Amino acid sequence: MNNIRSSSTRALVCPTAGLRSTRVVQARSLHITDVLYKNKQATQSDDVDSFEEDLFASPGEVQAETKRNLSTLEPTGSTAKLEARRSERFKLTKTNIVKHPAFVFAHTQLNPDKSDKSNLLNYRIPIRRLKRMWGPKRALLVKMITMAATRAELLEFIDIFKTYRQAGWPIDDLARLDFIGRCIHLKAPDIALAILYHRPAFGFDIPTLTSARALMRSLLSTPHPPPDADKAPLPEDMALPTETPLAHALLLANLFDVYALPPAETDQVSRALLLGAGAQHLKAGTDTEEANAIIQLVRESAEKQTAQPEGLVLNDKDPRVKDGKLVATSQAIKERGKFTSKAAQLRTIPLYNDELTASERTWIKRRLDKFAEWAQEQGQDTSWVDKLKVA
Repeated sequence: MNNIRSSSTRALVCPTAGLRSTRVVQARSLHITDVLYKNKQATQSDDVDSFEEDLFASPGEVQAETKRNLSTLEPTGSTAKLEARRSERFKLTKTNIVKHPAFVFAHTQLNPDKSDKSNLLNYRIPIRRLKRMWGPKRALLVKMITMAATRAELLEFIDIFKTYRQAGWPIDDLARLDFIGRCIHLKAPDIALAILYHRPAFGFDIPTLTSARALMRSLLSTPHPPPDADKAPLPEDMALPTETPLAHALLLANLFDVYALPPAETDQVSRALLLGAGAQHLKAGTDTEEANAIIQLVRESAEKQTAQPEGLVLNDKDPRVKDGKLVATSQAIKERGKFTSKAAQLRTIPLYNDELTASERTWIKRRLDKFAEWAQEQGQDTSWVDKLKVA
């Protein structure tokens, strides 16, 4: 035991007679005890073993372990609070839309049996004024779309879009683009496809060719049924006639002409996506009839064209083509309405750009390479595939 003798500072500076005896303070030794040393050795050996296991583990084992650890994580208190706050804001925004007097009146006209007429009587607004009244602000609908974070919340837009269609309120391109993007991000592209397929009920046009390409890619990559479809299925009146990802993509391709878009077999990105998916299904032995039809159609289109220009392939005789650019039909413009904000008008300029993005170029290269690899394994001619490639 180490003994440390200490005395007060005053006693050292001013010594007096009759000094008191110094106190003996016991200090702890700095050596490591046997028990602590054993525990430390065991911890070090465990760390070394785990390091060696991680060092020599295969990438698949590491990824599986990482996914298992992430799946066992529980949401923290702050995350739960943020989610609850977001959900409350989503519900509040929806309430501001559905409780709007004009919306209540339009919804009552659309669903006289299901609507609560007491809400309409509370406003005490004359019917003539309600018919002339404009709908909820555009910012409310855009805010609600932006805050949607689940499949069930995306399905809540169905009644809203139907009411907008019934009342003749336009949903501009930016809002449509945001909604399709949310469906893609939340892995619910079937909801966007169902709304586009039932056009008479919604009048929801595809805003751009780029968004149609992204939706097709999402349809091909999302399994059927999609995640959480058992908890939040599509309504019975919005059922799709297709049940596989490839069939969903073909259904969207058939809608291109309806929404003033070029045929999918002539579009650079769409046909590459369909070819890659067709090769994958033929290799797996599923949907062989649809896959063979896709390959035959794209091959005939590729052999007819002489050179592939940059961007869209447009026909000058098509009434939808003006000054070498694809324009929306008069019916689509009539339903879409006009923008009241100059900022919104400026933001629509890049939406109609026909240049390929970096992501679209990557999709083309990977899908065509996958198809060429499969065709070479089958001993087929792949010279026509070179015409589909982009620089």
